[in-house]
Amino acid sequence: MQIADAQKFLQENHRACIAVRQKDGWPQMTFVTPGIDAEGRAIITSRGTTYKIKHIRRDPRVSMLIFGEQYSGSKFVQIHGTCRDYRVTGGDGHTYLLAQASARRTQELG
Repeated sequence: MQIADAQKFLQENHRACIAVRQKDGWPQMTFVTPGIDAEGRAIITSRGTTYKIKHIRRDPRVSMLIFGEQYSGSKFVQIHGTCRDYRVTGGDGHTYLLAQASARRTQELG
């Protein structure tokens, strides 16, 4: 699967599980609602105090499994890459991070 195919899939599907690395090397996985920016990077938003963001700051390597509307019978795409974060302040006064992952490798799973 080409990265352009994964980007198109991400434009139409917004359910995912992201895997980041904890200090001890074990994965920390959580559900996210990704989007895609104008440059084709996967993006998520999260409060800066979450563990996933703390882990991303320490080790920017991420993997994300993006899936369709239905759990059973949906297509799946897995992307791997590195993540950068950008601080933005929301209207609610909380600091959020826009994490942008540039995919280096993709894999169609289903």
